[in-house]
Parts: sequence; structure tokens; C-alpha cells
Amino acid sequence: MKLSDVASDRQGNHRDREAARHEGLTRVSDWMRSLAGHYVNSRIAHPEDHFLVVFDIDGTILDMGHLVSHVLNEFDRVHGTQLFDGLRAEDVDVHENEIETLLDRRRVLAATRVEVLAWYRSCRWAPESVLMAHRPYRGVLEVIAGSRSSPDQRGA
Repeated sequence: MKLSDVASDRQGNHRDREAARHEGLTRVSDWMRSLAGHYVNSRIAHPEDHFLVVFDIDGTILDMGHLVSHVLNEFDRVHGTQLFDGLRAEDVDVHENEIETLLDRRRVLAATRVEVLAWYRSCRWAPESVLMAHRPYRGVLEVIAGSRSSPDQRGA
């Protein structure tokens, strides 16, 4: 399996997860764990080779689901609603700038949606929300640590 296969699998798993959520199932895809396993196996199979793993930050290293769930749960707390009762970071499978699909699934009415979106947009980059956003996906730190412990750390 190549890293490009992992990226393609990530997109496929996202579609599968999306379909499962619409069916009311909870299936969590952990593409980072797959990448970590692939990296370890590749290092064992090719101990003398040089490897390069490139990441962007948000949505790859940082699990932005924490930011989305935090802000929406805070909406409930401040407004005395239960629109997002039980929403967890792992339930968020939408980009932090595109939560409308999540609001659809939660059956947020149009009139309330306007208020929720305004609240979300005004609070998502507040200091407390930003702190919540800085939680890595499971497995990502192991991949980074493994890549830094390779025999040749030039450029690290």
C-alpha cells in the first residue's frame, strides 16, 4: 500500500462513513492508524530507504471535530437548547467551514439555523474554541515520532 492509496482510502472511507451515518450507524474510519501501520511496515521492509511523510495541519493532524462539537455544544449551553445534545468530536464528519450538512442531519429548523450559523461563525475562532481545536487525531503523533526517529533525519 502506498501513501497515495491511504489518501484514496481516506476519501472512500469518508464516503462509507457518510453513508453509514445516514443509515443511523456509527462507524469511525481511522485512516491515520492505517497510515501509522503502513509506515511501520514500510520501515521494517525497507530499513535503509529514506521516507517522506507530508501533512497539512488542520483536518490532517488536528481533529477539527473538537472545535465544531465544542462550539455547537456551547450554543446549547448558552441558549438552553438541546439541538446538539450528545454531539461528540468523532460524530463530526464535515469541514469546520461547512457545517450546514451537520445541521441538516440534526434537523435544525431554518429559523434556528440562521441563529446557530451566526453563533458558530462568531465563536469558532474564539480563544477557548481554538484550544479545543488543537487536539490531534489518534495515531498522528506516532507517525510523526516514527518519521523523526528514522536513521537519516536530514531536514527534520
